[in-house]
Amino acid sequence: MQRSGSDVSVLVVGGGLAGCTAALELEAAGADVVVLDAGPSLMQGASRFNEGKVHLGYVYANDDSERTLRLMLAGAMEFAAILDRHLPVPLRGLPVSPPFDYAVHPATMVPPSDLARRYRRIETEMERLGVHGAHDDYLGLERVRQLRRCATDEQLPPALGADACIAAFATEERAVEPFAVADGVIAAVERSRIDVRCSVVVDAVERINGRYWAVTALGRIGPFDSVINASWASRDRLDRTVGIVSTDPWSYRFKYFLRVRKDGLGDIIPTVTWALGPFGDVLTYGADTAYLSWYPAGRVSFATSEAPPPTVSPRPDRDTAAAVTADILAGLAQLVPAIASIDPVHDDVEIWGGVIVGVGATDIDDPDSGLHRRDNIGIVSVGDYHSISTGKWTTAPMLGRRAAEVVLYGVAP
Repeated sequence: MQRSGSDVSVLVVGGGLAGCTAALELEAAGADVVVLDAGPSLMQGASRFNEGKVHLGYVYANDDSERTLRLMLAGAMEFAAILDRHLPVPLRGLPVSPPFDYAVHPATMVPPSDLARRYRRIETEMERLGVHGAHDDYLGLERVRQLRRCATDEQLPPALGADACIAAFATEERAVEPFAVADGVIAAVERSRIDVRCSVVVDAVERINGRYWAVTALGRIGPFDSVINASWASRDRLDRTVGIVSTDPWSYRFKYFLRVRKDGLGDIIPTVTWALGPFGDVLTYGADTAYLSWYPAGRVSFATSEAPPPTVSPRPDRDTAAAVTADILAGLAQLVPAIASIDPVHDDVEIWGGVIVGVGATDIDDPDSGLHRRDNIGIVSVGDYHSISTGKWTTAPMLGRRAAEVVLYGVAP
C-alpha cells in the first residue's frame, strides 16, 4: 500500500551510506526520519574508511554464477544518479581515480585464462546494459572502455615490479574519494529535516501496539511506523531482536589501510588491484593522494557471527600504527617499487581501518569462502521492519533507495 510521506515516521538505525541514502530519500518524500548511529557522527564507519571503488564485478571473478557481478553492475550504474539527487557537489565533481588495472598475482587462486573468461562475462553483461555506449550512468563517464588484456609477452603496467604479476587486465573500473563522498553525505543530511542522534547504541527494537520503539541505554525512543536497520556490523544482532534469525555464517574482518598525501603520487603510483586472493590495492585520487592496502598486513582480525569483534577504533594506537604501516609499505614495495619512496616518518601518512561484513566462515585465502561473492545481499522485511544487508559500498545507495521505496510504496524488497 502506498503511503503519503508526510504520514510516515521512520527510524533508521545506522548512519552509513545505505542508512543516510534511505533517510535522504524518505525525507525528500516528506517522511519524518530519525537516524540513530552508534558512532560520534555520521559516516564514520566502513562508508568512509574504504578505497571508494565503484565495483563493476571484476574482484568477484571467483563467483562463477555471475549473480554477484550483476548486483555490482546494478549498484554501480545507479551510484552516481542516486547520490547526485542529494549531494551538494555532484559526484563527477569529486576526485576520481584513474581506471583500474587488474594485475594477476603469481600466487593467484584463479589462473589468467580463467580470469579472462570470467572477465569477458562482465563485458558481455555491460554490453547488455548498454554501458559501452554514450551514457553518464557510471560516475558521469561518457564512455566505459572495454577490457584489454596484457599477457606476459606484451606490455604490462610499467609501474609494477618485474615479479609483481604474470598478466594484467585493463578495465574502466574506478574509485571515488570516499572521504569526500562521506563529507558530502553529511552536508546533505545537515541541510535536511532529518533528526540525527549519534553516540546512541540500539540494543533492541520492540513492536508495541503496531508501532516500533528503539531500546537504548537511555531508554526507549519512538514510536515509529517503520524501521530500517542499516547498522552494518550490528545488523544481525539487531535483527534477532525482532525474530529475523539468519542461518548464514556472518564474518567480521577489521582491515587497516594507508592514506598518503605527497606531491606527485599520481605520476608514480598506478591504480591496481591484484587478482585473485588475499593481496591488495593501490590507487590515487588526483595528483597527491594515494590509497594503499596490503591484506596480509592490514587485516588484523577475523571473527564469525557467533563472536563478532568488539568495536575497534578506526585509528590504531601508536605502536600498532607504526608496525602495520611498515608492513603495508614493505609488502606493496615488492610489487610497486615507487612505494619505497614513501617515508612514514616525514611524509603525510595516515592509517585508518574499518569493519568488513560478509557471509563466509573462512577468510579470502580459501577459494571456497563465501567472501568471494556478494549475491546474498539485499533487504529482508518482517512487517514494517526492514533490514539492509548492504554487501559493498557500491550497492549501498541502491539498497538504501530500495528500502525507502519499500517503506513508502510497499514494493517487494
